Amino acid sequence: MNQNNKWDELNLWDSERLVRATKDLQDVLQLLVSNMKTGVGLFEVQVDEIKVLYLNQAFYERLGMSKTNYPDIPDSIQKCVKAGKVLEQTIQIERRDHVKSWFAVKLAPIANADAGTKHVLLIMRDVTDKMENEQKMKELERMNDELMIRDARYHVLAETVQGILFEYFPARDSMLFSYNLPHNKKTKELTGYSSYVRKNPIVHTDHLQAFTNALQNAVKQETSGELEYLTAISGGGYRWHRAYYKSVVGADGKVASVMGRIEDIHAEVLEREKMSYQAQVDGLTGLYRKEIVFEKMTEFVKQAPDAEFYFCMIDLDDFKSINDKYGHQYGDSVLKEAAETILDIMEEDSIVGRFGGDEFIALTKNIGKAEVMRKAGDIIEKVPCSVGIVPWEKGMDITAIFDWADDNMYEAKRNGKGNICFNEIAPRRAGEAAKEQ
Repeated sequence: MNQNNKWDELNLWDSERLVRATKDLQDVLQLLVSNMKTGVGLFEVQVDEIKVLYLNQAFYERLGMSKTNYPDIPDSIQKCVKAGKVLEQTIQIERRDHVKSWFAVKLAPIANADAGTKHVLLIMRDVTDKMENEQKMKELERMNDELMIRDARYHVLAETVQGILFEYFPARDSMLFSYNLPHNKKTKELTGYSSYVRKNPIVHTDHLQAFTNALQNAVKQETSGELEYLTAISGGGYRWHRAYYKSVVGADGKVASVMGRIEDIHAEVLEREKMSYQAQVDGLTGLYRKEIVFEKMTEFVKQAPDAEFYFCMIDLDDFKSINDKYGHQYGDSVLKEAAETILDIMEEDSIVGRFGGDEFIALTKNIGKAEVMRKAGDIIEKVPCSVGIVPWEKGMDITAIFDWADDNMYEAKRNGKGNICFNEIAPRRAGEAAKEQ
Protein backbone atom coordinates (compact mmCIF):
# COMPACT_ATOMS: atom_id res chain seq x y z
CA MET A 1 0.00 0.00 0.00
CA ASN A 2 1.48 3.26 -0.97
CA GLN A 3 1.67 6.23 1.43
CA ASN A 4 -1.23 8.14 -0.17
CA ASN A 5 -3.62 5.20 0.31
CA LYS A 6 -2.55 5.04 3.95
CA TRP A 7 -3.69 8.62 4.58
CA ASP A 8 -6.88 8.03 2.65
CA GLU A 9 -7.79 5.11 4.91
CA LEU A 10 -7.15 7.09 8.09
CA ASN A 11 -10.21 8.98 9.32
CA LEU A 12 -8.70 12.04 11.05
CA TRP A 13 -12.00 12.90 12.71
CA ASP A 14 -12.39 9.51 14.35
CA SER A 15 -11.92 10.19 18.05
CA GLU A 16 -11.27 6.54 18.93
CA ARG A 17 -8.40 6.30 16.48
CA LEU A 18 -7.04 9.63 17.76
CA VAL A 19 -7.15 8.37 21.34
CA ARG A 20 -5.33 5.22 20.33
CA ALA A 21 -2.72 7.27 18.54
CA THR A 22 -2.10 9.73 21.39
CA LYS A 23 -3.45 7.81 24.36
CA ASP A 24 -5.50 10.84 25.42
CA LEU A 25 -7.76 13.09 23.32
CA GLN A 26 -7.33 15.90 25.85
CA ASP A 27 -3.62 15.96 25.11
CA VAL A 28 -4.39 16.44 21.41
CA LEU A 29 -6.79 19.30 22.04
CA GLN A 30 -4.44 20.91 24.55
CA LEU A 31 -1.62 20.72 22.04
CA LEU A 32 -3.75 22.17 19.25
CA VAL A 33 -5.22 25.01 21.30
CA SER A 34 -1.98 26.01 22.99
CA ASN A 35 -0.24 26.42 19.61
CA MET A 36 -3.02 28.31 17.87
CA LYS A 37 -2.35 31.91 16.84
CA THR A 38 -5.90 32.78 17.81
CA GLY A 39 -6.67 33.62 21.43
CA VAL A 40 -8.87 31.02 23.15
CA GLY A 41 -10.42 31.29 26.59
CA LEU A 42 -12.79 29.19 28.63
CA PHE A 43 -14.79 31.00 31.31
CA GLU A 44 -17.13 29.98 34.08
CA VAL A 45 -19.91 32.49 34.64
CA GLN A 46 -21.52 32.51 38.03
CA VAL A 47 -24.08 34.89 39.49
CA ASP A 48 -21.59 37.32 41.00
CA GLU A 49 -18.31 36.59 39.26
CA ILE A 50 -16.51 35.29 36.18
CA LYS A 51 -13.75 32.74 36.60
CA VAL A 52 -11.07 32.04 34.05
CA LEU A 53 -10.73 28.31 33.52
CA TYR A 54 -8.27 28.39 30.66
CA LEU A 55 -6.44 30.88 28.46
CA ASN A 56 -4.05 29.80 25.75
CA GLN A 57 -0.70 31.48 25.10
CA ALA A 58 -2.04 33.46 22.12
CA PHE A 59 -4.70 35.04 24.36
CA TYR A 60 -2.00 36.55 26.57
CA GLU A 61 0.12 37.59 23.61
CA ARG A 62 -2.74 39.35 21.82
CA LEU A 63 -3.26 41.53 24.89
CA GLY A 64 0.46 42.12 25.44
CA MET A 65 0.40 40.14 28.67
CA SER A 66 1.70 36.96 30.20
CA LYS A 67 0.54 34.53 32.85
CA THR A 68 2.57 36.39 35.46
CA ASN A 69 1.30 39.89 34.72
CA TYR A 70 -2.25 39.19 33.62
CA PRO A 71 -4.61 41.67 35.37
CA ASP A 72 -8.39 41.64 35.64
CA ILE A 73 -10.32 40.59 32.59
CA PRO A 74 -10.92 43.65 30.37
CA ASP A 75 -14.43 45.08 30.79
CA SER A 76 -15.24 44.63 27.12
CA ILE A 77 -14.50 40.89 27.36
CA GLN A 78 -16.49 40.58 30.58
CA LYS A 79 -19.51 42.11 28.87
CA CYS A 80 -19.22 39.60 26.04
CA VAL A 81 -18.84 36.65 28.42
CA LYS A 82 -21.77 37.75 30.59
CA ALA A 83 -24.01 37.76 27.55
CA GLY A 84 -23.76 33.97 27.73
CA LYS A 85 -25.02 33.41 24.20
CA VAL A 86 -23.64 32.90 20.74
CA LEU A 87 -22.13 36.22 19.84
CA GLU A 88 -19.88 37.67 17.17
CA GLN A 89 -18.65 41.24 17.40
CA THR A 90 -15.59 43.45 16.99
CA ILE A 91 -14.33 45.25 20.08
CA GLN A 92 -11.44 47.58 20.87
CA ILE A 93 -9.16 46.75 23.81
CA GLU A 94 -6.25 48.69 25.25
CA ARG A 95 -3.27 46.35 25.52
CA ARG A 96 -0.94 46.26 28.47
CA ASP A 97 1.49 48.47 26.50
CA HIS A 98 -1.36 51.05 26.11
CA VAL A 99 -1.71 50.34 22.40
CA LYS A 100 -5.36 50.11 21.37
CA SER A 101 -6.09 47.09 19.20
CA TRP A 102 -9.18 45.69 17.51
CA PHE A 103 -10.34 42.10 18.02
CA ALA A 104 -13.01 39.96 16.38
CA VAL A 105 -14.64 38.03 19.24
CA LYS A 106 -16.77 34.90 18.95
CA LEU A 107 -18.51 33.33 21.94
CA ALA A 108 -20.35 30.06 22.32
CA PRO A 109 -22.06 28.77 25.49
CA ILE A 110 -21.21 25.19 26.46
CA ALA A 111 -23.90 22.88 27.81
CA ASN A 112 -23.40 22.21 31.50
CA ALA A 113 -25.18 19.88 33.93
CA ASP A 114 -24.76 22.39 36.76
CA ALA A 115 -27.59 24.89 36.40
CA GLY A 116 -25.86 27.36 38.70
CA THR A 117 -22.95 27.97 36.36
CA LYS A 118 -22.39 28.61 32.68
CA HIS A 119 -19.33 27.84 30.65
CA VAL A 120 -18.49 30.11 27.74
CA LEU A 121 -15.87 29.50 25.07
CA LEU A 122 -14.32 32.70 23.67
CA ILE A 123 -12.21 32.92 20.53
CA MET A 124 -10.43 36.21 19.93
CA ARG A 125 -8.66 37.19 16.70
CA ASP A 126 -6.55 40.36 16.24
CA VAL A 127 -8.07 42.36 13.37
CA THR A 128 -6.30 45.68 14.08
CA ASP A 129 -4.63 45.83 10.67
CA LYS A 130 -7.92 45.10 8.94
CA MET A 131 -9.81 47.75 10.93
CA GLU A 132 -7.11 50.35 10.43
CA ASN A 133 -7.00 49.64 6.72
CA GLU A 134 -10.77 49.96 6.53
CA GLN A 135 -10.62 53.25 8.39
CA LYS A 136 -7.87 54.48 6.07
CA MET A 137 -9.95 53.46 3.08
CA LYS A 138 -12.96 55.32 4.47
CA GLU A 139 -10.80 58.39 5.12
CA LEU A 140 -9.38 58.19 1.60
CA GLU A 141 -12.89 57.86 0.19
CA ARG A 142 -14.00 60.84 2.26
CA MET A 143 -11.01 62.88 1.10
CA ASN A 144 -11.59 61.81 -2.46
CA ASP A 145 -15.21 62.96 -2.19
CA GLU A 146 -14.05 66.27 -0.72
CA LEU A 147 -11.46 66.69 -3.46
CA MET A 148 -14.06 65.95 -6.11
CA ILE A 149 -16.40 68.51 -4.56
CA ARG A 150 -13.55 70.99 -4.21
CA ASP A 151 -12.49 70.35 -7.79
CA ALA A 152 -16.06 70.90 -8.95
CA ARG A 153 -16.26 74.14 -6.94
CA TYR A 154 -12.91 75.21 -8.35
CA HIS A 155 -14.14 74.74 -11.90
CA VAL A 156 -17.39 76.56 -11.13
CA LEU A 157 -15.38 79.45 -9.66
CA ALA A 158 -13.00 79.41 -12.60
CA GLU A 159 -15.96 79.76 -14.96
CA THR A 160 -17.98 82.31 -13.00
CA VAL A 161 -15.59 84.48 -10.96
CA GLN A 162 -14.04 87.44 -12.75
CA GLY A 163 -10.32 87.33 -12.08
CA ILE A 164 -7.58 84.74 -11.71
CA LEU A 165 -7.67 81.52 -9.69
CA PHE A 166 -4.42 79.90 -8.65
CA GLU A 167 -3.18 76.74 -6.93
CA TYR A 168 0.37 76.18 -5.77
CA PHE A 169 1.69 72.62 -5.26
CA PRO A 170 4.71 72.68 -2.92
CA ALA A 171 5.66 69.04 -3.59
CA ARG A 172 6.54 69.87 -7.18
CA ASP A 173 6.98 73.65 -6.78
CA SER A 174 4.40 74.34 -9.44
CA MET A 175 1.87 77.19 -9.76
CA LEU A 176 -1.30 76.74 -11.82
CA PHE A 177 -3.22 79.84 -12.96
CA SER A 178 -6.78 79.75 -14.33
CA TYR A 179 -7.79 83.00 -16.01
CA ASN A 180 -11.37 84.22 -16.32
CA LEU A 181 -10.90 87.62 -17.91
CA PRO A 182 -12.87 89.16 -20.79
CA HIS A 183 -10.12 88.41 -23.32
CA ASN A 184 -8.32 85.60 -21.52
CA LYS A 185 -9.89 82.23 -20.57
CA LYS A 186 -6.76 80.09 -20.57
CA THR A 187 -4.84 78.16 -17.93
CA LYS A 188 -1.11 78.41 -17.37
CA GLU A 189 1.30 76.36 -15.25
CA LEU A 190 4.68 77.62 -14.06
CA THR A 191 7.11 74.93 -12.88
CA GLY A 192 10.01 75.77 -10.59
CA TYR A 193 7.87 78.66 -9.37
CA SER A 194 10.02 79.68 -6.37
CA SER A 195 13.01 80.32 -8.62
CA TYR A 196 10.89 81.76 -11.44
CA VAL A 197 9.26 84.47 -9.31
CA ARG A 198 12.68 85.63 -8.05
CA LYS A 199 14.26 85.80 -11.50
CA ASN A 200 11.30 87.39 -13.32
CA PRO A 201 9.67 90.74 -12.43
CA ILE A 202 6.21 89.26 -11.75
CA VAL A 203 6.02 90.92 -8.35
CA HIS A 204 7.47 94.39 -7.72
CA THR A 205 10.77 94.26 -5.82
CA ASP A 206 9.28 96.35 -2.97
CA HIS A 207 6.68 93.64 -2.36
CA LEU A 208 8.57 90.48 -3.36
CA GLN A 209 9.73 89.63 0.19
CA ALA A 210 6.24 89.95 1.67
CA PHE A 211 4.84 87.89 -1.21
CA THR A 212 7.44 85.14 -0.72
CA ASN A 213 6.97 85.08 3.05
CA ALA A 214 3.19 84.72 2.72
CA LEU A 215 3.55 81.77 0.33
CA GLN A 216 6.18 80.03 2.46
CA ASN A 217 4.06 80.44 5.59
CA ALA A 218 0.99 79.01 3.83
CA VAL A 219 3.06 75.98 2.75
CA LYS A 220 4.39 75.30 6.26
CA GLN A 221 1.05 75.29 8.09
CA GLU A 222 -2.67 75.52 7.48
CA THR A 223 -3.52 79.19 7.17
CA SER A 224 -5.49 81.73 5.18
CA GLY A 225 -5.05 85.40 4.46
CA GLU A 226 -4.85 88.15 1.88
CA LEU A 227 -2.03 90.22 0.43
CA GLU A 228 -1.88 93.41 -1.62
CA TYR A 229 1.05 93.88 -3.99
CA LEU A 230 2.13 95.37 -7.30
CA THR A 231 2.41 92.85 -10.13
CA ALA A 232 3.74 93.25 -13.64
CA ILE A 233 1.31 93.47 -16.55
CA SER A 234 1.75 92.77 -20.23
CA GLY A 235 2.85 95.84 -22.11
CA GLY A 236 4.94 97.07 -19.20
CA GLY A 237 4.27 98.68 -15.86
CA TYR A 238 2.65 97.39 -12.68
CA ARG A 239 -0.86 97.27 -11.27
CA TRP A 240 -2.14 96.70 -7.75
CA HIS A 241 -3.63 93.26 -7.07
CA ARG A 242 -5.02 91.52 -4.02
CA ALA A 243 -4.56 87.76 -3.48
CA TYR A 244 -6.83 85.74 -1.20
CA TYR A 245 -5.22 82.41 -0.27
CA LYS A 246 -5.83 79.31 1.86
CA SER A 247 -3.79 76.18 2.59
CA VAL A 248 -5.24 72.75 1.71
CA VAL A 249 -4.09 70.00 4.10
CA GLY A 250 -3.81 66.35 3.05
CA ALA A 251 -4.47 63.13 5.02
CA ASP A 252 -0.90 63.18 6.33
CA GLY A 253 -1.48 66.55 7.98
CA LYS A 254 0.86 68.33 5.58
CA VAL A 255 -0.09 71.16 3.23
CA ALA A 256 -0.86 69.64 -0.15
CA SER A 257 -1.52 72.90 -1.97
CA VAL A 258 -2.28 76.60 -1.55
CA MET A 259 -5.38 77.80 -3.39
CA GLY A 260 -6.70 81.29 -3.92
CA ARG A 261 -8.00 84.08 -6.06
CA ILE A 262 -6.34 87.22 -7.46
CA GLU A 263 -8.28 90.36 -8.29
CA ASP A 264 -7.25 93.69 -9.79
CA ILE A 265 -7.64 96.47 -7.18
CA HIS A 266 -5.62 99.17 -8.95
CA ALA A 267 -8.49 101.66 -9.12
CA GLU A 268 -9.39 100.95 -5.48
CA VAL A 269 -5.82 101.55 -4.25
CA LEU A 270 -5.43 104.75 -6.25
CA GLU A 271 -8.70 106.06 -4.84
CA ARG A 272 -7.62 105.07 -1.34
CA GLU A 273 -4.26 106.80 -1.75
CA LYS A 274 -5.99 109.86 -3.15
CA MET A 275 -8.29 110.04 -0.13
CA SER A 276 -5.35 109.50 2.21
CA TYR A 277 -3.40 112.25 0.48
CA GLN A 278 -6.38 114.61 0.62
CA ALA A 279 -6.70 113.91 4.34
CA GLN A 280 -3.04 114.88 4.86
CA VAL A 281 -2.69 118.00 2.74
CA ASP A 282 -4.08 121.48 2.87
CA GLY A 283 -6.78 121.88 0.24
CA LEU A 284 -5.61 125.30 -0.93
CA THR A 285 -1.83 124.93 -1.15
CA GLY A 286 -1.33 121.17 -1.46
CA LEU A 287 1.19 121.26 1.42
CA TYR A 288 0.96 119.06 4.52
CA ARG A 289 -1.62 120.27 7.05
CA LYS A 290 -0.39 121.28 10.51
CA GLU A 291 -1.91 118.10 12.08
CA ILE A 292 0.24 115.97 9.76
CA VAL A 293 3.41 117.98 9.17
CA PHE A 294 4.82 117.48 12.69
CA GLU A 295 4.38 113.69 12.29
CA LYS A 296 6.14 113.77 8.92
CA MET A 297 9.00 115.83 10.33
CA THR A 298 9.46 113.49 13.29
CA GLU A 299 9.57 110.48 10.93
CA PHE A 300 12.00 112.41 8.69
CA VAL A 301 14.46 112.82 11.58
CA LYS A 302 14.08 109.22 12.84
CA GLN A 303 15.03 107.87 9.42
CA ALA A 304 18.38 109.71 9.53
CA PRO A 305 19.24 110.45 13.18
CA ASP A 306 22.81 111.51 12.37
CA ALA A 307 21.88 113.97 9.61
CA GLU A 308 21.93 117.78 9.93
CA PHE A 309 18.48 119.38 10.14
CA TYR A 310 17.23 122.99 10.28
CA PHE A 311 13.72 124.13 11.11
CA CYS A 312 12.34 127.22 9.32
CA MET A 313 9.33 129.33 10.29
CA ILE A 314 8.09 131.47 7.35
CA ASP A 315 5.42 134.14 7.78
CA LEU A 316 4.16 136.38 4.94
CA ASP A 317 4.56 140.09 5.61
CA ASP A 318 1.46 142.35 5.58
CA PHE A 319 -0.79 139.53 4.31
CA LYS A 320 -3.81 140.89 6.21
CA SER A 321 -3.62 144.16 4.31
CA ILE A 322 -3.49 142.21 1.01
CA ASN A 323 -6.70 140.38 1.95
CA ASP A 324 -8.39 143.61 3.07
CA LYS A 325 -7.38 145.51 -0.06
CA TYR A 326 -7.80 142.87 -2.79
CA GLY A 327 -10.14 140.31 -1.22
CA HIS A 328 -9.79 136.74 -0.01
CA GLN A 329 -9.82 135.22 -3.50
CA TYR A 330 -6.73 137.20 -4.44
CA GLY A 331 -5.25 136.40 -1.02
CA ASP A 332 -5.72 132.68 -1.69
CA SER A 333 -3.85 132.98 -4.99
CA VAL A 334 -0.97 134.68 -3.10
CA LEU A 335 -0.88 131.80 -0.60
CA LYS A 336 -0.84 129.20 -3.40
CA GLU A 337 1.97 130.99 -5.21
CA ALA A 338 3.94 131.35 -1.98
CA ALA A 339 3.53 127.61 -1.23
CA GLU A 340 4.75 126.67 -4.73
CA THR A 341 7.77 128.97 -4.39
CA ILE A 342 8.77 127.64 -0.96
CA LEU A 343 8.36 124.04 -2.10
CA ASP A 344 10.37 124.66 -5.27
CA ILE A 345 13.27 126.37 -3.44
CA MET A 346 13.41 123.88 -0.55
CA GLU A 347 13.40 120.97 -3.07
CA GLU A 348 12.91 117.26 -2.35
CA ASP A 349 15.14 116.86 0.74
CA SER A 350 12.74 118.91 2.86
CA ILE A 351 9.38 118.59 4.56
CA VAL A 352 7.17 121.61 3.90
CA GLY A 353 3.77 122.34 5.44
CA ARG A 354 1.21 125.07 5.92
CA PHE A 355 0.84 125.67 9.63
CA GLY A 356 -2.17 127.93 9.28
CA GLY A 357 -3.21 131.27 7.77
CA ASP A 358 -0.12 132.81 6.15
CA GLU A 359 2.40 130.74 8.14
CA PHE A 360 4.54 128.01 6.58
CA ILE A 361 7.13 125.68 8.13
CA ALA A 362 9.95 123.66 6.58
CA LEU A 363 12.50 121.13 7.78
CA THR A 364 15.70 120.73 5.72
CA LYS A 365 17.93 117.65 5.68
CA ASN A 366 21.72 117.43 5.14
CA ILE A 367 21.95 121.13 4.22
CA GLY A 368 24.45 123.32 6.08
CA LYS A 369 23.67 126.61 7.81
CA ALA A 370 24.99 128.73 4.92
CA GLU A 371 22.86 126.85 2.36
CA VAL A 372 19.73 127.17 4.54
CA MET A 373 20.32 130.91 4.86
CA ARG A 374 20.74 131.17 1.07
CA LYS A 375 17.48 129.30 0.44
CA ALA A 376 15.67 131.55 2.95
CA GLY A 377 17.05 134.59 1.12
CA ASP A 378 15.80 133.22 -2.22
CA ILE A 379 12.32 132.80 -0.73
CA ILE A 380 12.29 136.40 0.61
CA GLU A 381 13.29 137.72 -2.85
CA LYS A 382 10.19 136.11 -4.41
CA VAL A 383 7.75 136.19 -1.52
CA PRO A 384 7.44 139.13 0.96
CA CYS A 385 8.04 137.29 4.25
CA SER A 386 10.09 137.00 7.42
CA VAL A 387 11.97 133.80 8.33
CA GLY A 388 13.09 132.36 11.65
CA ILE A 389 15.62 129.51 11.52
CA VAL A 390 16.87 127.16 14.27
CA PRO A 391 18.94 123.96 14.26
CA TRP A 392 17.08 120.75 15.13
CA GLU A 393 18.46 119.71 18.49
CA LYS A 394 18.44 115.99 19.34
CA GLY A 395 16.13 115.16 22.20
CA MET A 396 14.27 118.47 21.97
CA ASP A 397 10.50 118.26 21.55
CA ILE A 398 9.25 119.42 18.16
CA THR A 399 6.77 121.85 19.71
CA ALA A 400 9.64 123.49 21.62
CA ILE A 401 11.61 123.74 18.36
CA PHE A 402 8.57 125.30 16.70
CA ASP A 403 8.22 127.90 19.49
CA TRP A 404 11.93 128.66 19.24
CA ALA A 405 11.71 129.23 15.46
CA ASP A 406 8.51 131.23 15.91
CA ASP A 407 10.32 133.58 18.35
CA ASN A 408 13.10 134.00 15.78
CA MET A 409 10.59 134.79 13.05
CA TYR A 410 9.00 137.57 15.14
CA GLU A 411 12.47 138.89 15.93
CA ALA A 412 13.06 139.10 12.14
CA LYS A 413 9.83 141.09 11.75
CA ARG A 414 10.85 143.46 14.55
CA ASN A 415 14.05 144.09 12.58
CA GLY A 416 12.07 145.54 9.67
CA LYS A 417 10.37 142.54 8.01
CA GLY A 418 11.76 140.78 4.97
CA ASN A 419 14.57 139.57 7.23
CA ILE A 420 16.06 136.32 8.53
CA CYS A 421 16.78 135.62 12.18
CA PHE A 422 19.07 132.68 12.97
CA ASN A 423 19.47 132.20 16.73
CA GLU A 424 21.50 129.11 17.61
CA ILE A 425 20.88 129.35 21.36
CA ALA A 426 17.65 127.64 22.31
CA PRO A 427 15.38 129.51 24.79
CA ARG A 428 15.85 126.80 27.40
CA ARG A 429 19.63 127.41 27.23
CA ALA A 430 19.54 131.21 27.08
CA GLY A 431 19.55 131.59 30.91
CA GLU A 432 22.49 129.18 31.19
CA ALA A 433 24.45 131.15 28.56
CA ALA A 434 23.87 134.43 30.43
CA LYS A 435 25.14 132.91 33.69
CA GLU A 436 28.33 131.71 31.96
CA GLN A 437 29.02 135.27 30.73
